[in-house]
Amino acid sequence: MPNYNTHPSLENLIESENIGIESLHPGGLKTTKELEDLFKITENSRVLDVASGTGEGTCFLVEEFKCHAVGIDISQVMVTRAKEKAREKNLNIEFKIGDAHHLPFEDNEFDVVISECAVCALNKEMAIAEMIRVASPGGFVGIHDICWNEDTPIDLKVRLKEIENESPETLGGWKKLFSESGLENCSATDKSHLMPAWM
Repeated sequence: MPNYNTHPSLENLIESENIGIESLHPGGLKTTKELEDLFKITENSRVLDVASGTGEGTCFLVEEFKCHAVGIDISQVMVTRAKEKAREKNLNIEFKIGDAHHLPFEDNEFDVVISECAVCALNKEMAIAEMIRVASPGGFVGIHDICWNEDTPIDLKVRLKEIENESPETLGGWKKLFSESGLENCSATDKSHLMPAWM
């Protein structure tokens, strides 16, 4: 378990106090909806949100699509906040503590598995393999995450790793990781135009 007090990261700051940020990824809920529209979510869809954080995205999915959703996060603080949020919105969502590297679910349990701005802070191969494992045949797996340009300086990569413990990929690198993990029909879209407004 990482020591959350040793790194001044955004997520650690949000865990320690409420600073008014609920959606921790660039583009906010608009990009969440774009991702989910690709997956043709319906009220019968079983959706897993990996590293669901404050539950903002998971709650949005249930409100928008009336789907069945589960959120999982390794942080008790985040899970507690997500449960409170779902209760306030009168939404039936299960939020539970769990490790993205060892998801506590059976094989083929979900129609859609997503993760937003979290896989870059995990063991990417393990997390992606687990997301694919719990997705049903013909289901969908997708992420929003940080993406390096091909010419990003190495010192910037090292600094992000030091501060946020994140190791993004290039756009092609992300697509390759998913393809090599066994997913078919992989695609990747550049959303870097969203970063300035988010920052």
